[in-house]
Amino acid sequence: MHYEINIALNKSHFFGTHSRSLTTIEKAHKVYEELKARFPQSEGYDITLYKYSGSSQLVETNKK
Repeated sequence: MHYEINIALNKSHFFGTHSRSLTTIEKAHKVYEELKARFPQSEGYDITLYKYSGSSQLVETNKK
């Protein structure tokens, strides 16, 4: 499971975190609050926090 934060400026994508960046809800909330302070809604920014619960599996690419 991981969390992603997306920031839009004037309703257009501006920035997003990577899936490896936020692996706990605590860290996700901490980063969200920091970004919210640095990218205020009053200046046209919208910040969303998403939770992803899918899993991944390594695909072996060196098979003969």
